[in-house]
Amino acid sequence: MAVKGIQITQSANADLLNSIWLLDEEAATARCLCAKGDAFAQDQEVAVAELGEIAFRELPVEG
Repeated sequence: MAVKGIQITQSANADLLNSIWLLDEEAATARCLCAKGDAFAQDQEVAVAELGEIAFRELPVEG
């Protein structure tokens, strides 16, 4: 399973800015670790497409 940690750096959705996610590229899903606002809950899993157009930086993930 190819999972990577990301921090969203650009998004039209202000609740996503600086949020941290685990991104599973094979399943095309993302799990929220922390985000501002009420749009996304901790541990919520969403399809990557639901995040819209975003820019992010990778974060190190230890297995």
